[in-house]
Amino acid sequence: MDSGIYQLTYSTGQTYVGKSIHLHIRWKQHFDKLLKGKAAKNMQDAYEASDHCYPKTQVLLYCHPDMLDYYEGYFINYLKPDLNTSIPEELSEYSKGVLVNHANQGFAKYSVVAAIQVMNDQVVKIRELEEGAALQVQEFESLESDYHELSEAWNKRAVRDNWANRDYRQMVETCEELGEDALVLRAEVGSLKAWQLRVEQAGWWQRLWRTW
Repeated sequence: MDSGIYQLTYSTGQTYVGKSIHLHIRWKQHFDKLLKGKAAKNMQDAYEASDHCYPKTQVLLYCHPDMLDYYEGYFINYLKPDLNTSIPEELSEYSKGVLVNHANQGFAKYSVVAAIQVMNDQVVKIRELEEGAALQVQEFESLESDYHELSEAWNKRAVRDNWANRDYRQMVETCEELGEDALVLRAEVGSLKAWQLRVEQAGWWQRLWRTW
């Protein structure tokens, strides 16, 4: 494998970190530009200050082409080379941890771009789930509070209903008793009227007898 992250170190102590799919070809391109005076100004100045001596080349890490951008960004942010003018955005601590573990385990030559993306997606999903869980807890607490309030209200209503039912039953019983009393009274009134009629008839016969 000839792809990876490299470092150029000038005799002035200044350094540059880069990446390439073909490291040796990239170094030759650097040397040709320095010799012709066509390199980037900061690197050309370092070359001139080094008495036109080529910088020392060093492979920082051989890695899969898919991983060049990730590891270059990591090393630039970690080593902070003097001659790099373009500083890539720093990776998250989680992504840096994945890259370091990946390299330490000797898997840098394999592509884990998709794996990192999947892991980052999983982190996002986990955060979303945690946020969703927090919302569900709040909703549950709200529902529980509503449940207690409704339960208390229904219990109070049930008590009121029980009182109403008891009053209603008492009224029904009273009405039934009054109905029975009314029947007895009607019977007694009927009997009294019958006796009154007999008395009146008896008095009529007596008056008629005396006239004879």
